Amino acid sequence: MARLADLDGRGLLGVELSTGERVCLIRHGDVVTAVRDLCSHQAFPLSEGEITAEGRLICAWHGAEFECATGRVCRGPATDDLETFVVQVVGDDIYLRRR
Repeated sequence: MARLADLDGRGLLGVELSTGERVCLIRHGDVVTAVRDLCSHQAFPLSEGEITAEGRLICAWHGAEFECATGRVCRGPATDDLETFVVQVVGDDIYLRRR
């Protein structure tokens, strides 16, 4: 699916699962998390956004802010939390599964 090296730089990477679903991989420090790659406000790809120093994901379109680890909305205009995935890193490989 993806490798840790793919998350160097911005720390965000949009990937597509075998089901066609888009997921945003997030690397903040040594922690890798994953959320559905659609802002819950207006379905903009979150992988186009940015990560704050505090570990929050900001949507590039309208500025909605989410906690990377939990998908919880921290600032609107979004009102719905993001769907998150269980992430497992084995060596340099990143594996995902649904919660």
